[in-house]
Amino acid sequence: MHAGMTVTGNQDLVYFGLRRLHNNQGNIPAVQEDFTEAVISWADNNNPNDAFGRDDLAFRFVGTSNNNAGAIDPDLQSNSDLDGLHIARFTATGRIGFGNTFGVNAPNLTSPVTYATPQNLLHMSLDGNKEVFLQITNQSGTGQGAGNGLRIGFPTTTNLGLLRNMPAQINQQENDKLLLMTRGGERINITQIGGNNFGVLNFNPGGIPDNRTRIGISHNPATPVTRPLSLLHLGYNTSSTLTNDGWRPWMDVGMFVAQNSDNVYLGLKREPTLIGDRTDAVLSWGDNQRNTALINGPDNLRFIFTSSTNPVLGGNPPATGANGLEGMRMTPTDSLGVRVGIGGDPTPTIGNPYFGGAINPTMTLEVNSWGAVGATGGSSGLRFTDLRNGASPQLARLPGQGYLSVDAEGDVIYVQAPVGTTGATGPTGATGAQGVAGVTGATGATGATGAVGATGAQGVAGATGATGATGIGFGGQCPSLNSLPYDFEIPLNGLSYNFTAAP
Repeated sequence: MHAGMTVTGNQDLVYFGLRRLHNNQGNIPAVQEDFTEAVISWADNNNPNDAFGRDDLAFRFVGTSNNNAGAIDPDLQSNSDLDGLHIARFTATGRIGFGNTFGVNAPNLTSPVTYATPQNLLHMSLDGNKEVFLQITNQSGTGQGAGNGLRIGFPTTTNLGLLRNMPAQINQQENDKLLLMTRGGERINITQIGGNNFGVLNFNPGGIPDNRTRIGISHNPATPVTRPLSLLHLGYNTSSTLTNDGWRPWMDVGMFVAQNSDNVYLGLKREPTLIGDRTDAVLSWGDNQRNTALINGPDNLRFIFTSSTNPVLGGNPPATGANGLEGMRMTPTDSLGVRVGIGGDPTPTIGNPYFGGAINPTMTLEVNSWGAVGATGGSSGLRFTDLRNGASPQLARLPGQGYLSVDAEGDVIYVQAPVGTTGATGPTGATGAQGVAGVTGATGATGATGAVGATGAQGVAGATGATGATGIGFGGQCPSLNSLPYDFEIPLNGLSYNFTAAP
């Protein structure tokens, strides 16, 4: 300290000036004659047992007051700090305090204000429950207004009874992402639709409304999630920005996991309805659906149970193994829908494949039993229990008369039962020897008269005969004694006379 001003008092000292730098031997090399530091230095007797402690270096603003004894701090709730407005404090232990509540509570002095001591390397505090924030900006990138840059701190609260439960805020006030990084790599990307992504608007292929939250958690910081597609996006970006692989615009409120061209989504799916609100819970998985040679696909949706690997802790094979115990898998096909397999486990060490040794189910639903054929306690793998109804059956709900059966390939089929109660027809027996001819029976009754044949054509009319004598009339129908001209019937009481031609 070769050029400066020193102020002393008792055993305390403060120095304002320059400090010439020395080498390790305390000498000043010739080339460093002008290598100096500007220094504000303070010191005291450095006695830790001093009742007043080690002296601090404080920065205070002192104005005027009515009694001219100091300054009244307008920011303090007590409004009676006669020591001036505290700006900053540097302690002898290297801690720095910013704010108006720091100071020294001298044990032999009376002060209307209770001071705080900096508790960390950098400690900021204000009186009462005022908001206190650290704001970081630059001139041309963020701007330097109140709404620019990054703010970290506590907002003002009116809940004075819960001062120890104030919410902390990390506020990226710029319209850009907030990144959490470790080892220089991006780990978590917090952004929103409509925000900038290093100057480029966020990826929004679904046309979702602006200002919706998007969080990306990267698996590999070398290829981070820079365009999160769902509320929570894990792993990697989709392999294509044109098709976005298996992602769909309705995959908004949920978790989307992507790697290569494979993905899975767990969340909600809004369904458009005219009345009310319908939102289905969805578990969706997707891949490139290539199923050639079973190399690139199809990728299955599998349900696997894994127990503790230590049998002593209750685990049993195959659940103790590295691959665990598979309970079900769903396999997509090109044109035959999704096939579901229950009970199978094609892991080589397990050895319970599906029909024909296939690793994937071969039907819409295939139930694969673990019970060995003929083994004690084994089962078919499919059972219907308590299929009964105590209510009166409705005619439309009466069960069919058929039955379920299994064909030679193990497919469950419905067999229609025959109509009626007649049992099945047995095989035809051999033809027996011809018996002795029986006695001729009595002649049967005469059969019914056959139908009258059609009327023949009418012959040519003959010549008109001579007129006969007039006969006696009968009922006005027989004007002479000659025969009746046609058949005639005389009705009586229950009986009648019939006059017909002779046969």
